[in-house]
Amino acid sequence: MKVRLQKLLAQTGVASRRACEELILAGRVTVDGTVVTQLGVSADPAVSVVRLDGEQLRAERPVYYALNKPRGVLTTSSDDRSRPTIMALLAPLGRRVFPVGRLDFDTDGLLLVTNDGELAQRISHPRHGMSKTYVARVRGRLTSQARETLERGMWLSDGRCEGLKIERIKPEKHVTQVTVTLQEGKNREVRRMFAKVGNPVVALRRVAVGPVALGSLRTGAYRPLRPEEVTALRSFAAGSEAEPEAVVRGRGAPPRRKKTGTRPARTSGGASRTRVAKGTGPGKGSGPGKGSGAGKSTGAAKGSGVAKGSRGGSRSAKSPGGSARPAKKTGGRARARPPRR
Repeated sequence: MKVRLQKLLAQTGVASRRACEELILAGRVTVDGTVVTQLGVSADPAVSVVRLDGEQLRAERPVYYALNKPRGVLTTSSDDRSRPTIMALLAPLGRRVFPVGRLDFDTDGLLLVTNDGELAQRISHPRHGMSKTYVARVRGRLTSQARETLERGMWLSDGRCEGLKIERIKPEKHVTQVTVTLQEGKNREVRRMFAKVGNPVVALRRVAVGPVALGSLRTGAYRPLRPEEVTALRSFAAGSEAEPEAVVRGRGAPPRRKKTGTRPARTSGGASRTRVAKGTGPGKGSGPGKGSGAGKSTGAAKGSGVAKGSRGGSRSAKSPGGSARPAKKTGGRARARPPRR
């Protein structure tokens, strides 16, 4: 069965699907001897020969591990400044794996590693909302106002951050230990949010990613995930497969309400409109109106159809529904009441 080339590459453990797309665009992938430089190409892994940089790729059995990353270690496969990376810790595995998401250089704790690129993509992408729990030690005391701000969310330089779920606060001598959970993955998000409320982070450790907990795993060590943990991760990935429908006016924006009611159409020949026109009461003068004794021009008054030009106040304004109502006099001049809607 044919599958998309980037998905096939991710299944072999080369990298995440997004990184595999970049490999294809760079012209480093061939299918049956033909260089592929465009996305959207499919291949059958049972028939086609797929190579990366000349090396034939074969699907590997997926593996999943939990690593307790130490502080001062990079979450990457290599570094041009010769700083330590997690690959040195994972060398005893003897197979190609890559991290699911990232942990900052100064942050320690739980990091998932796998060769299942498709699953890694779904778990690590911020829009899928995989929860991550951290224990932060922050400077000073966390006030109720600061806590409210953190839980409500805030704006940072790269956009709005959703609120943190604060689960535990433990005051110590000069610092406060706070356990928080979030579902986003912006760069150094927890550190930046605490710094903004005046409690900079002294130390930060990640203790859980979704259903997987760090537990008592010692620093620098790794363990295979238990079957129930892998099943829970796959269930989450399957549930996040359906993409939310895009809303032009913003995510989750309600549909526009249609206006109710209709406006009467404008007719020709001096016909009336809904709103009351000028001079619907008796007009100026003591006799018939200008011209033929009815209203101006054609004899139909502007607005509700009352003639303009007869003094007296005995005439009535006629509503659009056809029922007559007496005109109301104000200061010697009668003014018609507006029709009922």
